[in-house]
Amino acid sequence: MIVFGTAGLVASVIVSLLAFWLLSARYTLTVAAGPAQGYGQRFVSALNEAFKPEEPRIRFNYLGTVDSEASALALQDGRADLAIMRSDVTPPSNGLVIVILRRDAVGLLVPHGSSISGFADLEGKHVALLPGSHLNEQLFNMLLTYSGVEPKKVMRTTIAPSDLTDPIKSKKVDAVFGIGPIGTGPIVTALAAMRRAAPRDKPPVFVAIDDAAGFVKAHPAMETIDVPKGSFGGATSVPDDDATTLALTWRLIAKDTMLDTVAGELARLLILSKNRLGTLMPGAQEIIAPDTDDKSPYLPLHPGAAAYFNDDEESWFDRFEDVFYLVAMLGSVLASIGAGTIGYFRRHKHRATDLADLSNLMQTVATDPNFNPDAAEAELNALVKRGLTLRASHPDDLDDAQTMQLTLNEMRQQIAAQRATLARSTQT
Repeated sequence: MIVFGTAGLVASVIVSLLAFWLLSARYTLTVAAGPAQGYGQRFVSALNEAFKPEEPRIRFNYLGTVDSEASALALQDGRADLAIMRSDVTPPSNGLVIVILRRDAVGLLVPHGSSISGFADLEGKHVALLPGSHLNEQLFNMLLTYSGVEPKKVMRTTIAPSDLTDPIKSKKVDAVFGIGPIGTGPIVTALAAMRRAAPRDKPPVFVAIDDAAGFVKAHPAMETIDVPKGSFGGATSVPDDDATTLALTWRLIAKDTMLDTVAGELARLLILSKNRLGTLMPGAQEIIAPDTDDKSPYLPLHPGAAAYFNDDEESWFDRFEDVFYLVAMLGSVLASIGAGTIGYFRRHKHRATDLADLSNLMQTVATDPNFNPDAAEAELNALVKRGLTLRASHPDDLDDAQTMQLTLNEMRQQIAAQRATLARSTQT
């Protein structure tokens, strides 16, 4: 009873401690993002500010990096728990997606009436690249190569979006290439500057990428995105009709070792708080769940986040079922050990008692000339019976049988001798 009670108490304590830890634990996660003062750093600051009213179980520390590639490396090396990174960066092998933070469209802009209708027409042209990551120019070169144009045959200059008016007006720049969100950001600013360089009835043109789907097949880090007519605002619609272009995504990536409960809670907070986040960080309303039906995604989804998005989160009992199972196994082991220990001590207690009785009987037979041989024989038989019963129950837990047999033989000889002496005394 003591052992079983102890095992139950230990199991209860373990379950209680694990449940308390998992349900009430607070987590501080390190988020790798860069560059300084860039989108990633501002997003982490907005997260902590937006989550304050809920006193969440998750808080964030910012780990500054130079760019998305460095953020991915920080996650790979274990220096960060999360990373904010572009989808066109080589993903870390230990990374799993929590949410898609936003989509940035690829924009190729040309003045009204330009003969440029795609990247294939840029050979020998002068293109203004909007400032941003070096990855933007890398993507620009990939698009040129895909379109059959050698990148070195396209001149390029980096120009701030607001400074494009004069280069466009003087025709020093034939086209503008940039990456940014639809509705706000560098592409919208660039279009506004290009409008100022042309008559009102001749707005700049947003060039659709006709073979965007084919490029995505070759480069699965990218996506296609539909740009509805007039998405970039202005007095005249840009684009002037629905268009399709390429897009890259910014994603929040977690280490694959992150607990499912933490990943699910993080996904929940981001989705439920995105409107509040939007007041602190423009564009945060775009946070969405990845496609949970995609069987072979370029970046896999964390199972904890997937459970939340699929409304398939485990119940409290399901979540701790493994814990209960392990505790039950532990209790069973403890009970078995306890039962074995009790049996061991019981056997040795019986053995000690039998040995003491046998010793006393030996003493009586050896020193008392007037002992009763019938009584001694009966007691000896009882001892032998108890010993045989013990041996039958525990055949591998015995004293030396040969020594025991010699002792019994000696005692039986002495009992027989005493009986013979008593018989001669009676005849006399």
